Amino acid sequence: MACWNRNNLLLLTVLFFRLAILSSTRLERECLGTTNGFTISGNFSTHYKNLRSRYENCNIVLGNLEITNLMDRSISYDLSFLQDIRLVTGYVLIGLLSDVRILHLPNLEIIRVDLPFKLFDQEYGLVVALTSRNFVRGLKELHLPALKEISRGKALFVENPLLCYVNTIPWNDITFGQQTSVDILKHGVAPQDHCSNCSMLCERDGRGVRRCWGPEVDQCHTGILFRCQEECLTWCFNPRAFGCCHLQCAVGCYGPSDSECLTCKYFRYGGRCVPKCPEGYYDIGQECIIKEKILATN
Repeated sequence: MACWNRNNLLLLTVLFFRLAILSSTRLERECLGTTNGFTISGNFSTHYKNLRSRYENCNIVLGNLEITNLMDRSISYDLSFLQDIRLVTGYVLIGLLSDVRILHLPNLEIIRVDLPFKLFDQEYGLVVALTSRNFVRGLKELHLPALKEISRGKALFVENPLLCYVNTIPWNDITFGQQTSVDILKHGVAPQDHCSNCSMLCERDGRGVRRCWGPEVDQCHTGILFRCQEECLTWCFNPRAFGCCHLQCAVGCYGPSDSECLTCKYFRYGGRCVPKCPEGYYDIGQECIIKEKILATN
């Protein structure tokens, strides 16, 4: 009993310090993801309320972002509470959304995929599946205009017969040029002639190719416009020379060191991107915060 009390006291202390930091600084807000897959606990109404409660005002999802089971015609689904999510440390699973026409995640930039979604002996970082009912109702647009990186695994689309614009996206760039960067299986997406064209302003490479997540200007794909040398495992800052980004960088860099990243893959400490915070520091959002500083503020 004494051991149980000590463990819980330690957990409550850590949680208190994390909340104290978030309230006294402008760091990004974290929330816990799920590992439910396509299963649901309770009825559709309760499930929807739980999604809103979990992800509202969240910037960083610790774990998997699973948006599923939105299929009740009596519910007017408002998914605007997802708009602040920037980083998902696990995979993203979107499925069974027959009563959602547009899913808008305007700020999702990185899907880190610490643990992938495994299916058909393959690893996936993004899975979109079973989003239509009778080929009449269902998901028509998935808006991810800020998405620049799926750090591990591929993208999978299956049984989304109404979903447009997927084929305009350069998945090789988002998944670092894997041999097969996206799997589009049975009725994976809508036929191109069933979809509107991308805006003319979505042409960015001078070759007449338009890339978008929806028909409006704010849905143009905003990823990189050049290919890196094969020696670069992820990003590069100079495509015409050996100018690879450091492995701790995400979404790009402006030089070769871990202090020249546009965004850190994991955490930032002392102006550098690091895989974990050193001893004596808490990781809050993607920042390393010294414990003594936390104690001093309380």
